[in-house]
Amino acid sequence: MTTFDRLAARARALPPLAADLLVVAVVGLLTGPDLAVNDPGYRQADALSWALFAVSLAALVVRRRRPVPVACVTGAACAGWALYGHIGELLNLPVIVALYTVAVLGDRHRTLWTGVTAAVVSGVVALIVGRDVVNPQGLPVLEMIWPLVPLLLGEAVRTRRELLAEYAARAERAEAEREREAARRVRQERVRVAREIHDILAHTVSAMTVQAGVALDALDTAPEVSRRAMTQVRASGKEAVRELRTTLSLAPSPPPARATG
Repeated sequence: MTTFDRLAARARALPPLAADLLVVAVVGLLTGPDLAVNDPGYRQADALSWALFAVSLAALVVRRRRPVPVACVTGAACAGWALYGHIGELLNLPVIVALYTVAVLGDRHRTLWTGVTAAVVSGVVALIVGRDVVNPQGLPVLEMIWPLVPLLLGEAVRTRRELLAEYAARAERAEAEREREAARRVRQERVRVAREIHDILAHTVSAMTVQAGVALDALDTAPEVSRRAMTQVRASGKEAVRELRTTLSLAPSPPPARATG
């Protein structure tokens, strides 16, 4: 496992609020310095700039519970910075995180409409403030593309999670079906064993009854016949016990219960 995988696993193990606060801290550490140092000739950070910054970070705390409103708030702050005269490579990081959350926690329909809205708003802001303010390297049409990147990434992550969940559900259903089939076969085998036991007992008891009757009838007149009949009764009983033990030893055990939780 790589270092990145270990860090990702630890991040996923955090409680939701702790993970959100960690995201806010990372976004703040990256966005804050970019906001504090603006290019010469453009408006420098002031109270309004930092107020938009604080609002963006505060909104990200509840991004899981209110992803669309958080995207609107962070998007408005990002547009406010651009309209106010700030430029920077990382000023759109809060809205990027918010757009990713919209996609990863939503569905394809919401992602589509959010992407259309974000692209249009970003393009309009670019047209209003001019290409040099929003992105010195880009044109308005390029400004319409960047909001789609976190949405596509979130869509890909959500789709992968749904596929993994579906695979897990299929495996769970298959395992449950195998257990039901095993239990059904055990029940059938037990029914077969019970029938065999019934047949053994019925045959043996019938034979012993006949032999006991012969012994009883010959008890006074033919003791030897009565003795042989009773000996046969005892032998039939022993044979029946052996057959029952053999049959019961072949009876299947119930399948082990599947662990839950």
